[in-house]
Amino acid sequence: MTVLTGLTMLLISAAPAPAPSPAPASPSTAAGVVPTIRCDVVANDNAMAAAVLSRLAWNSKIDAADIQIFSTDGVVTVYGLVPTAIQKEYARTIILDTYGVVHVTNQLDVIDWPPRTERRRIDMEARRVGRLGAQEQSDDQIVSALRSTLSFSRSVNTCAIDVSSLHGFVTLQGQVPDQRGFDTAVLLANETLGVRSVDATRLAH
Repeated sequence: MTVLTGLTMLLISAAPAPAPSPAPASPSTAAGVVPTIRCDVVANDNAMAAAVLSRLAWNSKIDAADIQIFSTDGVVTVYGLVPTAIQKEYARTIILDTYGVVHVTNQLDVIDWPPRTERRRIDMEARRVGRLGAQEQSDDQIVSALRSTLSFSRSVNTCAIDVSSLHGFVTLQGQVPDQRGFDTAVLLANETLGVRSVDATRLAH
C-alpha cells in the first residue's frame, strides 16, 4: 500500500507522465492517418498515488492541502478535509479519470462552516493567501504540471499533446481522438494553477 500526504501547493512537483506508446496498427494507419498515441497504464501504486496527488494539487478548483491518498492495487482511498461538497465530488471524478485507478473510496469530510475561533480564522486566512500565491506559477511549472495532468487523464486519452506557456497563457497543440478528449484537455488546462487562458485552436480532433 502506498500513502501520500501533505498536499502543500508550492512544494509539490508534477508527477512524471507515463511513457507514450503507439496504438496498434490499423487499416487507417496504412492509409496515411497518423495513429493515436495513448498513455500506458500507471505501473505501480507509487506512480498512481503520485499521479493522483499531482492532479489534485495542481487543480485550481480543489483545495487539496489536507487530502491524503492511499493506493493499493489500483484501489484509491482518499481521506482529509475539503471546504465544499462540490470539491469532494470533483476530487472523486479526477481520481477516477486517472490511469490505473479501478475504484475510489471517497472518505473526504466537508468542513464548510465559518471559523469560530481566532486561531481558526488565522489558519483560514493563511490558507486563502496560500491559494492566491499558488496561482503565480512559472511557465516551466505550468507546462510540467499540465503535461502530467493531460497524460494521466483517461478522458483525454492521448500523450500526443504539446504544451507551451508564456506568462500563464497556455497553447495546446497536437491531436486528440475525439470531442470528449478535446473538451477535457481544454477544461483541465483552464483549471491548472497559474493558467490565465488557453489557446486550443491548434489541437485537432
